[in-house]
Amino acid sequence: MKVCAVLCASLVGCTTYTPVMPTTPVIRRAGEVEVSGYVQPSVRLDVAGAYSPVAHVVIAGGGMLRPPLRRVDQYRFQAWQAHLGGGTYWALGSRLMVQALGGGGLAVVDRTLQDYGYHAMYSARYRQQFAQLSLEYQGTEFTTGLGYRHTWVHFTRMHATDGATGVSYTLPANRNQRMEPYGFLRIDPDLKKDQGRWEAEISYLLPLSRESRAAYISQDMPVQDLVRYNHGWGILMGLGLIYYPFAPPAD
Repeated sequence: MKVCAVLCASLVGCTTYTPVMPTTPVIRRAGEVEVSGYVQPSVRLDVAGAYSPVAHVVIAGGGMLRPPLRRVDQYRFQAWQAHLGGGTYWALGSRLMVQALGGGGLAVVDRTLQDYGYHAMYSARYRQQFAQLSLEYQGTEFTTGLGYRHTWVHFTRMHATDGATGVSYTLPANRNQRMEPYGFLRIDPDLKKDQGRWEAEISYLLPLSRESRAAYISQDMPVQDLVRYNHGWGILMGLGLIYYPFAPPAD
């Protein structure tokens, strides 16, 4: 099991898109299983898992849950997300491994955003598809990797409630894209041990977005036209432990 504490320092306060850390299983051969879960200090729970049914094929999925959070200033943030995908992995010599994954998911986000002095509660529903490619280097006591995830986000619902008046508005749902480079480092003291093996990990994700005019509230609406609700950038960093509970079958 992988247990991570995620530290977040970002400018994603102007976005309803809520990224999760990429699923980056270090799968070496058929039959290997990796299960993960992490908790953010702000009460966000993530789970993920990966399994290789046959050589060079991996199935991966996960989910995220953040329960309602309220403060004195009535800030609120709650969300859930689920995704499923699959892909392939190939060894490039004895140390390098390349991995490609793709998939999709659903998300529900309700959060308070404040931008240019405007305060509103947003309720969003969106679908997403993603494709990611990573290159991993496996040393004698560590594994490190760099990758890129491209995410297509399709908002199916966007609703806003004016924080000052309580008046609600239906906003134009739109699509946007996220460019998300990431990396990780795992300390792996015993690569030869297949069952009951522990690893420590540090990882990061840098979600960027392509801005478009569709990302702004219409000027015809009685709210600030510069309030942004689905673009922005930030950085997520994670610290964690990885546990491999089962030994894969012998080659």
